[in-house]
Amino acid sequence: GKTYFWQIEATDLYGVSGKSPVFSFKTLDIPVDRTFNYPNPFNPKKQQTRIVYRVNTDQTVKIKMYSEYGDLIYQAEQDAVAGTNEFTDDGRDDQGNILYNGSYICRVEKAEGASKCYILVIK
Repeated sequence: GKTYFWQIEATDLYGVSGKSPVFSFKTLDIPVDRTFNYPNPFNPKKQQTRIVYRVNTDQTVKIKMYSEYGDLIYQAEQDAVAGTNEFTDDGRDDQGNILYNGSYICRVEKAEGASKCYILVIK
């Protein structure tokens, strides 16, 4: 983690100034899993969206798309290499139908655990 320090100094209309004590805090070393997609929102009639995720080791990941009601509408597997990976999604369900306007949850299941992002479809 890193340690951050700050102090407040104030000056009034008469030029009198004062300082606060020095405050500090230390951040934790927590790995950040930034699973996201772009573009977001996207129009599946005109474009695709890319789902970006990280894995620590080479592995096969499962990518699952859920409706806002929790229904599984799409799933795929992808061989991922250690580091950052992308999965291109065309905005269709398992039957090949273009998704309706709305919010969808993308879940990436990997050896380290699952991560998710929210995808907005607007046509």
